[in-house]
Amino acid sequence: MTKAKEQGVLFSLHLKATMMKKSDPILFGHCVKVFYKSAFIKHAAKLAEIGVNPNNGVGSVLATIAAKAGADAEAILADFNACYAERPDLFMCDSDKGITNLHVPSDVIIDASMPCIVRDGGTAWNKDNQRQETSAIIPDRCYAGVYSAIFEYCIEHGQFDVKTMGNVPNVGLMA
Repeated sequence: MTKAKEQGVLFSLHLKATMMKKSDPILFGHCVKVFYKSAFIKHAAKLAEIGVNPNNGVGSVLATIAAKAGADAEAILADFNACYAERPDLFMCDSDKGITNLHVPSDVIIDASMPCIVRDGGTAWNKDNQRQETSAIIPDRCYAGVYSAIFEYCIEHGQFDVKTMGNVPNVGLMA
């Protein structure tokens, strides 16, 4: 069991996978493969045979299994679901629908997701639709340094207060 699971901290991945078409989908896919490692290892041959692509997210992986794995689908899907017991809880994009941070690369874009985590004191939504402390994974060193500095500032000076500093709603990253 991971340290994050023991401490009750959400796992959340933050990339710019929709804009960085070359690197970030590969990083995202690698993270999906690591999070669901035991299922990917156990069913490697079948997953390769049916053309599973983790770069498109676990939502695509599960849909491909359901559509193409035939009689093996139920057992494979059960092994993917079993990963949730052995891995940290996941940041949820839509807890009502069971959509995790790893379902679709474009569901969590760092420009929109990290400011919300900062605003909410280092918390994000869990599977029970409640705020929970999160461990934000930012593999891009450019963004990681920025958010590390922001969190260090907040630790020293306290959480930002939108009543005194203002806020800007995220109405769209690109037009």
